[in-house]
Amino acid sequence: MIYLAALVLGSGTTATAGTTEKAVFVLAALTASASWRVVLASGGALPGRASTGSRGRLITAVA
Repeated sequence: MIYLAALVLGSGTTATAGTTEKAVFVLAALTASASWRVVLASGGALPGRASTGSRGRLITAVA
């Protein structure tokens, strides 16, 4: 994420985006990345929680 911020904010291209627009883009990318990581972590925690319960342990023992 830091690499993306440095790349966007430090680029010297002739694009019309100003510093404010670049900063907004970096913040939006940071927010999107953080929310995606939360989704992935939650998606991994739910099956883990289900498999450590009594029913989950029974199912995995039988399997």
